[in-house]
Amino acid sequence: LAEEPALYAARMSRAERKFAAGSNAGSHHLGEEADRTAIAYRVLNHDLQRLILSEPYAWEGLSGEGVHQMRVTTRQLRAHLTLFSGYCGKRRARRTRTELKALGSVLGKVRDDDVHRAQLEELETAATIDTISQLKRRNSVHRERHLRRLRKHLETHFETTIRDLRSLKLKERQAAANDGGKAVHGNSRSPYAQLARSLDQCVNMAQADTHKPEHLHGLRKALKKAAYQLDILAQLSTRLTGLRQSTRHLQSLLGQFQDRRIAQQNLTIVSMRTCQPADDMAAVFDHPNGFWSEYEAARRQFVEQVEYLIPYVKSRAR
Repeated sequence: LAEEPALYAARMSRAERKFAAGSNAGSHHLGEEADRTAIAYRVLNHDLQRLILSEPYAWEGLSGEGVHQMRVTTRQLRAHLTLFSGYCGKRRARRTRTELKALGSVLGKVRDDDVHRAQLEELETAATIDTISQLKRRNSVHRERHLRRLRKHLETHFETTIRDLRSLKLKERQAAANDGGKAVHGNSRSPYAQLARSLDQCVNMAQADTHKPEHLHGLRKALKKAAYQLDILAQLSTRLTGLRQSTRHLQSLLGQFQDRRIAQQNLTIVSMRTCQPADDMAAVFDHPNGFWSEYEAARRQFVEQVEYLIPYVKSRAR
């Protein structure tokens, strides 16, 4: 992969736009007639640039956005390496995904500390300021320890990860296996086949009639992977645009649920330190009225859209 790739047109967060503005890269649109190998090259190069660009911000640790953005980029790279696994060496891509997963893990520890601190600031109106200040100092100690671990990981592993990414050699994927009619097997690693597998996993989890936090957290992670893949393929097929929006909406709702769940867990710590019942402060992080009805509507819409579009996605895979 090149060291100075071009950006492709996609939805960006505020932090992403800041990082992109600081680069000299241009923008590209992935047209319907674009060569698939060139698309894989462009997308992976874009992710590589963002990873390199976000590293100094994460290293400094002065802003939670830098750590958050680098973590998001590692997840996107893992999803895109899976999406385009048919265009690069399977073994090399798997090893790189493992390295990115380890990087995302240490980034996640720092990110959790940032989220916890933000929640403590929201609780300042519901608990004594002195107690919140003590918890903030405790949070700062934990964050500093996790940040040191992140810096050590970046020192020892980041260059290897970047080198492995740059050494990826993309090639034309075989359209079909010449083995007596087993063409579907020959296309099992095409981008659309990868998307079909991700959507099947999401639907199977979404159809489970449960509100267990662990299950919903697993569904959220599966939706993230599918959303990253849809960000690319929706630029090649407008039929997937609505599904992409539904996936993002459901993922966002589950993200809100997970944030409130973690906040409620942290309330136990605050309650013990303040000798104040957690119920008195729980209203700060209660689910808004109508949350579950909105979630159920979004879940049904997502499942219906996937069931309608999955034959199309599988036909493109063939």
